[in-house]
Amino acid sequence: MGDISRNFSFSEFVVSESFPQLAAQIVMTQAHKVKAHWMTHIILQPLRDILNDGVAHVQDEVTIKISSGIRDVALNSAVRGVNSSDHLYRRLSGAGDIIIGDNTRKYLEIVQAFCYSIRKYIKQFIYYLPYTDDRGRARGNFIHLSTYDGGKQGEVLYCASRDGRVYLPTYEEAERYMRRE
Repeated sequence: MGDISRNFSFSEFVVSESFPQLAAQIVMTQAHKVKAHWMTHIILQPLRDILNDGVAHVQDEVTIKISSGIRDVALNSAVRGVNSSDHLYRRLSGAGDIIIGDNTRKYLEIVQAFCYSIRKYIKQFIYYLPYTDDRGRARGNFIHLSTYDGGKQGEVLYCASRDGRVYLPTYEEAERYMRRE
């Protein structure tokens, strides 16, 4: 049981798989909590409920793990985030990187359809394609979601890899791109 919703807690937003020691130093402000609450109730909890619609057994439930949430400047710099990252939770922005179950790509079509249906609330939807970094570590295979912050609305659907981003302005284009092997 979470303290934001049935399945999510505030502590899940103060994480970084790459730099947990830096994430542990972040103190959530009331503004951070409001944005985490918004993201949870508009995106994360409904998405988890949709993914688990009709699942009868707890052990079969699909989980959503936040792998990177709120960042301060030090953590954002360490992960090589851009200065305007929505992970910094400045003004109205908020973001989270999520991993779904044991295979994010397996659920990608459902997540894309859901995000497309609520696109007026979403600034960015980026699927980071799996790749191996220079040290041989597996990277990618997660989804970045950021909430619309009242400014210029961004591209809702696009894919990214270590080599760059492919912008896909419509669900149909994203679906065609993701179906290619």
